[in-house]
Amino acid sequence: MATMPRPIRLQRGTFERLAKDAARHHEDIDSAAERILRNHLPAGADTASALATLGRIETLRARMKPGTGAVELIREGRAELERRAS
Repeated sequence: MATMPRPIRLQRGTFERLAKDAARHHEDIDSAAERILRNHLPAGADTASALATLGRIETLRARMKPGTGAVELIREGRAELERRAS
């Protein structure tokens, strides 16, 4: 596997949690970060799916203006599903 060094910035608390996790797994911090990213980020074809999901979430958030509740959005979604089914 090819690697590419890339510095990242973490908040102090996040770095401390990463360091504790690395110690718990008897790893150095770089290996712990690699393990966590590998286990929690999609790879390959899943990346496109994850990006599409994030796009849908962004659209949903844009529609949720102050005063617009989740119940209203669920009702709209249910009505759309009923239209598609008929």
